[in-house]
Amino acid sequence: MNGFFGADTVALRDYAQRVQTGSGRLLELRSGLAAQIGSVDWIGPDAETFRNDFSSRVSALFDQVGGELGLWEAFDATGFHLFFLLEGETLPEQLRAFIDPVSGAGEADGDVDEMPVAAFSTSAAAKRLAEARAVTTVLVLDRQDAAGPTSFTLFSTPDALELMETDGEGEAALQRVGVISSATFTALVEGLVAGTRPGDADAQK
Repeated sequence: MNGFFGADTVALRDYAQRVQTGSGRLLELRSGLAAQIGSVDWIGPDAETFRNDFSSRVSALFDQVGGELGLWEAFDATGFHLFFLLEGETLPEQLRAFIDPVSGAGEADGDVDEMPVAAFSTSAAAKRLAEARAVTTVLVLDRQDAAGPTSFTLFSTPDALELMETDGEGEAALQRVGVISSATFTALVEGLVAGTRPGDADAQK
C-alpha cells in the first residue's frame, strides 16, 4: 500500500442502518407475500406447484438474507466492486485465507496502542499499518452483545496481524491498535459468526 486509508465511522454506521432497514423490509415483504399466497382461493395442480415453488425457492432466499450469511464486499485496483455471499460456517476460513494467507499471525498478543482518532494519521501505528499487505474491515449490522452496528479492521503486515477498533464518536473517539495472535484472530471471527447467528440470544439465556 502507498498510504493509510481509513473509514468514516459515522458514514459506516449510516450505511449499516440503511442496509439493516432494507433487510427488515425484505423480511416484511416475504411475510406479506406468504400471507397473500396462502389466502388466495386457488386450487388445482398449478396452485400447488406455485405455492411449492414459493416455499422452496423464493421464501428460502428471504430466509438466507435474514439468516447466518455474510456479505463480503471487495474492490480491486481499478475500482470494481465485488460481492460474495458467504456461509457463516466457512467465513472464518475464508477470512483467514484473505487477511493472513502466509500465516503471519504469531502465538502471542501484543501491547495495545491507544490514541485520539484525530492524532492517529500521524502516529507511528499509522505509518506501520501503511505497509500492510491486506486490509479488511468487518461491519456487523446486529449482534447480541452490542447495541447497533459495530466494526473492526484487520491489517496483515509483513511481521504480524493487527486489529484496529474505534471506541466512541466525534472528538472523544479513541483509536486502539494492537498485534493479535492466531488464537485471538480465530476466536474473534468465530465469536463474530456465533454472535450474529439467528436464535443465539435464546441459546445464551
